[in-house]
Amino acid sequence: MSKTFLDYLTQPNPEPKVHKQGKGYSTATQADYGPDRYDIWEDITWDNLKATFEHILEKPLGKPFVRSAKDIPLEKLDIFEEDSVTQLAVAWNEPVLRHVFEGTYKAICEEIPQEAFRRGIICLEKNTGRGHVKGVNGKNQMPDWCAYQRKPGQGPYFPNIVPGDSKPAGKWKSEWIDSKTHSLRRKAHHVMVQITKYMWEARTRYGFILSEEELVLVRLSAYPREDQFVQTRNEGVKQRGQILGSDRFFQNEDGDGDDDDTDEADGWSNPPSNASYAGDTRKTGLQVEYSCIPWVASGHDVLTMNLALWWLPILAVQENSIKQSGTYTSLGEIIRGTSPVFELEQTERDMQDRFYGEEGHRHKRKVHEEEEGNDDIASPVPPSTDKRRRPSLRSRSSLRVKQGSDKITSPISPTKDRRRHPNRRDRSSTRAHPSVTNLTSQDQLSRSARSSPHIFQQSKKRRGPTTEELEHERPPGDEKYFTSFQSNV
Repeated sequence: MSKTFLDYLTQPNPEPKVHKQGKGYSTATQADYGPDRYDIWEDITWDNLKATFEHILEKPLGKPFVRSAKDIPLEKLDIFEEDSVTQLAVAWNEPVLRHVFEGTYKAICEEIPQEAFRRGIICLEKNTGRGHVKGVNGKNQMPDWCAYQRKPGQGPYFPNIVPGDSKPAGKWKSEWIDSKTHSLRRKAHHVMVQITKYMWEARTRYGFILSEEELVLVRLSAYPREDQFVQTRNEGVKQRGQILGSDRFFQNEDGDGDDDDTDEADGWSNPPSNASYAGDTRKTGLQVEYSCIPWVASGHDVLTMNLALWWLPILAVQENSIKQSGTYTSLGEIIRGTSPVFELEQTERDMQDRFYGEEGHRHKRKVHEEEEGNDDIASPVPPSTDKRRRPSLRSRSSLRVKQGSDKITSPISPTKDRRRHPNRRDRSSTRAHPSVTNLTSQDQLSRSARSSPHIFQQSKKRRGPTTEELEHERPPGDEKYFTSFQSNV
């Protein structure tokens, strides 16, 4: 009997060998990404996967196994730190998933009536630069893993639809989220903050955290909290204190370098002012749902790690936008993406304001000028922000709108008069009408200085052309030449 894709994805994982790990903590982020609350992701189960994609997974593999647990080199099984976890997954999970994604592509396109699957083959691999995510500060966020759809004729960069993070079990366990020990809750929270940041910046609802003990699947959703914000402000501060257990943030102490925008000055650092659960500007809460799959899970009728890592990008291709909590279509439905869209534009502005402050927010500093001259259509900026905003030195628009007037005027031409600072010297008038001092300055030079080409060129550059020179260069009878030359000097 031929092997199926399901057989391939449910075979046992190799057994890693964990060595003593140094003490370390996950990198703390500087922006307030939440999550504000946690919940169990209940519908990501084997039954829902079976109901939607079993007919795809039961197809014959078509090729012999390209990878089995026995093929993994022994040195790849040694776990020391975060990079060791990634190295093991690259040797084991990545080749298996690549083989199955390529093998199931044709069957999915033929049997599932969704155009999104036909755009390209899905890939899940270690992020070597292709899956970087741009942060609100313009810097690259670097998740350890990326999933994307390889579209013909495009690349090399593709949207990271399922960012992933590798963590050794010594730094992260999902059971710590509900631990009674505040230091363990704090460690778990920082890992969740990091994956939440990746998903938020990538504008995708799906992500995962991988260790040598478990795979944690994560789904991000949003909810409005304007109504409860004032009532629960004090409770939010209390909740933050319970989770963090301190007024300080842990920083990365083992040099993993998860992000390139982190502060590595020391092992501890004071929390930034924008790291509060009760931030006054963030009106939208972020909820994380998570589900844990043990490393040792294998066999049929079980959701294994490789099965889940195959399923998650499939779900992301169908629909991956972040929506309101409680509105996602059930994973048991084969056609998905019909839930209402949650408006996130205000949430993005809230988070950017929290991170940069009102003055540095580019979105609120940008003014949209249109030909109708309607200043009211510009980006909304609070009155207090207008006073502190730096004035624009030059309009980028081809038209200028005078303040307090609907009249549209053309941009100022270089030849027209401009208002000048009283102490600024009018160079154009000096060149057009050279003073006596400028005319005689060359005569006052010594013969040695006059014979020096360097000094003579400097002197000639500073003074304006003499009347004799202009008359000499002017063609006979051409009075316009002299006038235009004067105005353009």
